[in-house]
Amino acid sequence: MAFLQGDAGDDVRLLDEALRRRQVVLPAIVVCEMLSFPGRGSRIVHLICDLPRLDPRPGAWVRAGAMRRTLLARGLRARLA
Repeated sequence: MAFLQGDAGDDVRLLDEALRRRQVVLPAIVVCEMLSFPGRGSRIVHLICDLPRLDPRPGAWVRAGAMRRTLLARGLRARLA
């Protein structure tokens, strides 16, 4: 978020460098989250949409649900994005 807001810092610099080197791959759910904010400029939308995405393998959400069930049964927090 700091990068998208134009903030400065080591984290922003590292992300900028990784973007230039095409070393950033986003999970599909992160793409959805990042594109959900109203007022997102077209430059940012194009940047996000042009990045490679990690599409889940078949059964990924079933496995995630089973893992989440196990964590919740142990009394741990297991939020979804």
